[in-house]
Amino acid sequence: MDWTYSYAVLPALVIILVSFAALYKETTTKSKVNSEEPLIEIPPGSKFLKLSSGIKIRFKDTGFEDKSLDARSTATLLMIHGFGGCIETYSAITDLLRDKFRIVAIDLVGNGFSDKPFDFEYTFRNQGNVVMNIIEEMDLQNVILVGHSSGCIVCTSAPASSKSERVKGAILISPGIFQYYPPIFSYRIMRPIISFMVKSFYENRRAKLLKHHKNKEKLSTEVLNAFESITHTKNYRETMIEAMSTLEPPYRDLLKDVKIPLLFIWSNEDKINAPADDKVKSLINDGTLKVPVATVILTDSYHYIQHEQPEKVAIDITKFVASTMHR
Repeated sequence: MDWTYSYAVLPALVIILVSFAALYKETTTKSKVNSEEPLIEIPPGSKFLKLSSGIKIRFKDTGFEDKSLDARSTATLLMIHGFGGCIETYSAITDLLRDKFRIVAIDLVGNGFSDKPFDFEYTFRNQGNVVMNIIEEMDLQNVILVGHSSGCIVCTSAPASSKSERVKGAILISPGIFQYYPPIFSYRIMRPIISFMVKSFYENRRAKLLKHHKNKEKLSTEVLNAFESITHTKNYRETMIEAMSTLEPPYRDLLKDVKIPLLFIWSNEDKINAPADDKVKSLINDGTLKVPVATVILTDSYHYIQHEQPEKVAIDITKFVASTMHR
């Protein structure tokens, strides 16, 4: 290592960190001053489940709209959003599938309109534990987990952490399970930078969400309003910082413990989580993945495939459920 170069760079790094620290202090102070968040209207159809831990989870449940469906043999789709998301991300798919399955969509802890406690461990693995608790407390049967982006990490951690027979499969849309998250983000000194990243994430949420859609006209007003509204909920910013600052082992390690069939759905134009079917094949070949696996790569959409191509995603979900339930 060139130590002369290192000593020259060190002062610059210190200045950067001090600047971010000042910014962090300023934004934190503003957050405390404006601790009284504006009243946010909770979307219609919302329900709340109080877990044994005392945490309240917002959810929507279609029930079995087709009364001829047998609850004992019909799949329940449990929908899990991505980072900083909410239930409404699955509105279009729910409308297409509600006459075939029971659909339950949840806001994860610290997200959407669910509780945002400070004493919760905001790892995806812990979120997976909460999901399994929800399944048990709602007595859901024949569950097919459906996740988007980082929600896919929760989908794989939930069954991996439990011996429950209730979960029959998982569908991973634009999965973030192969992302590498630098451990340095968990260091306390990085807190100001994380705070700045979160601030840039939720400011002007509407425009940034549109940026990740190739076909922007497909993004409904309902979804846009929901994603924007949740940024004004109490403790939203603080829990996003906690989630980004939490260290956990590589996400892909979860796959070795998964015992249920998996369906990966990607878009070849996704700029956040590019298709990784080669990595999936590698995990199958080396024996890490020992379960039935299917992959689908779509075109003509960016990261939010469920918004831009709900019809195609709905077809893939239906096929996967049929093959899984009759396995």
